[in-house]
Amino acid sequence: MKKKALLLTLTLSISSMTFAGPCEDHRGKNVRTKSINKLNLTQEQQKSFEAIMQTKKESMKAAKNVVDADTKIELAKVLTSEQMQILEERQQQRQGNMKKRKHMRHE
Repeated sequence: MKKKALLLTLTLSISSMTFAGPCEDHRGKNVRTKSINKLNLTQEQQKSFEAIMQTKKESMKAAKNVVDADTKIELAKVLTSEQMQILEERQQQRQGNMKKRKHMRHE
């Protein structure tokens, strides 16, 4: 039971940590652009703001990669190779489905 709970928790954590492209609200508007407009930033502030946000995005992506790799190592200690393969296939399917949904929103 504990193994199943751990697996479920880790799987949900991994799948919810996907970072892709610019952050958009429910209407497809770029949140960063909306923030810049609402804050009425100068050109210099906009450049700094964009640089800071890009650095944050890259740091989050790097952190996610570390967490994903650590999680995979820990899961490999608990799951059989067959179970790991199933888990990886399911994660790839979810990522593919997420890409399809994102693509459909932009059409």
